[in-house]
Amino acid sequence: MAREKAERARLEAERIREEQRRGRKVLDSIETGYRERSGEAGLSALKELTGSAAISTGVGNGRLSAKAEAVVLDGGAPSASGQARFGGNGLPEAAAIVGRVDQANVPVGTQHASGVALSASYTSPLLHLEAGTTPLGLGNTKATWHAAVTPKFSSVASGRLWFERQPVKDSLISYAGARNPANDTAVGAALTRIADMSRDPVTGLSPVDYATGAAYGLGERWGQVMKTGGGLSLSYDRSGTGFYGDASFHRYRGLNVRHNYGIQLNAGGYMRFYEGDASSFTGGINVNYQNFANNQNFFTYGHGGYFSPQSFLSVSFPVRYRYDNGRWDIHGNFAPGYQSYDQEQANVFPTSDAAQGLLNRLKLQDSDVRSTYDAISKTGFALSADGAIYYRLTSSTRVGGEMGINTFGNYDEFRSLIGIRQSLGGGQ
Repeated sequence: MAREKAERARLEAERIREEQRRGRKVLDSIETGYRERSGEAGLSALKELTGSAAISTGVGNGRLSAKAEAVVLDGGAPSASGQARFGGNGLPEAAAIVGRVDQANVPVGTQHASGVALSASYTSPLLHLEAGTTPLGLGNTKATWHAAVTPKFSSVASGRLWFERQPVKDSLISYAGARNPANDTAVGAALTRIADMSRDPVTGLSPVDYATGAAYGLGERWGQVMKTGGGLSLSYDRSGTGFYGDASFHRYRGLNVRHNYGIQLNAGGYMRFYEGDASSFTGGINVNYQNFANNQNFFTYGHGGYFSPQSFLSVSFPVRYRYDNGRWDIHGNFAPGYQSYDQEQANVFPTSDAAQGLLNRLKLQDSDVRSTYDAISKTGFALSADGAIYYRLTSSTRVGGEMGINTFGNYDEFRSLIGIRQSLGGGQ
């Protein structure tokens, strides 16, 4: 939530000022994290394991940091049904349906990828600059960056302007990409079968005869989507009661993936119901709207494999509890709500006219052929919740962990993190 991000930014700024005053070098964190998205094995399902180490030192009125993060992704292996919706396997599926023969998909194994991401950043109360890479060894290495300015207009009002380029981490396809397995003999046989079906009885010619393997994306990589854009936010807070709003725009580009654009609007307000010496309780309302130019939420060749509704609206009612007595730092967020979203119909092969044209022609011969994905409209209850517990062992060592769940969107996501922060050097 935007309110939570603002609170974390405030606490981080306070930490930076204090550590800068003491002149410490800091090993910011050694952390291990786990994230799991529910979904169909080999397609939308994703398990992510991370391990990171970061070190920083004071520079000017901020901190300069360097970080290395190992990433391991596991998407599982698709079922026989899932294989037909992966890469170029829509072609042998269609050929089998029209030819009334057993389907012969190209085998798709377990979807797995790993690498190490590197980054460096500078953070001060006003400015945040970060540059890095997507994990080395995880698909093609891409540059990432984030730049933000957070001016404070008064004691109660502040703003934030940011620009960024980041990977889309919804699925293994969107994050790491994959190679279209449709260069196997099974697809060659399927194309031969399709050519025979569409061959002109007089000339003996077929449209398939004129297409090369590249026209169908055979053996090509696709996915690994990057989003580039930015946004603006404004917030007002007086004694724990306030409101906020933000707007952002991103363009989405990937390997052999249809171009996309997305906007997001977010607004809300909150009120502090209780504040004690070491604890506080806050509640409020948040409204979120998203819109994408086209639907890329599939896993055949040309799709990005990320949630991209043409209309998404959610209303949630977040409550937040925080306790900090100098030794223990505990906070929890619970946000039940309502969501409604629509996804438009999409071609099976949105970037290959040759492959899509074949499916369209075969669809005319047999209505069971899948040439498009159906439009979807869903409405219902959703929930977001997270919490963190940290314990200060000494004035320079803190250990703890975090956990969260999120059911907004068309997935359920669970994440956890365990870490240690150790200050090195300087006075105690």
